[in-house]
Amino acid sequence: MLTIIKWLILTVYNILPDSPFASMVEEMELNKDFLQYLNWFLPLDIIGNMMLAWLACMVGYFVYKLVVEIIKIIVKLWLTSKDILGFFVGLFLG
Repeated sequence: MLTIIKWLILTVYNILPDSPFASMVEEMELNKDFLQYLNWFLPLDIIGNMMLAWLACMVGYFVYKLVVEIIKIIVKLWLTSKDILGFFVGLFLG
């Protein structure tokens, strides 16, 4: 079964064409002065830092929302349980 899957993946991989961007990358490697002028019009380092800051904020927001939801579930289980044993049973059994 594993050999069939391996053969299928290799067949699909061989059908796919080569990268259309390979020649562009090779040309950019030869003309490195172009990147300096591009960075003057479009500051890639600043854009990269802004994207990283945005990503950090979004991850922080989603972690905050997850923690709030977990706290809501725990408080709901605590309020609906009659004793401490019922709380832990409800917490672990869902």
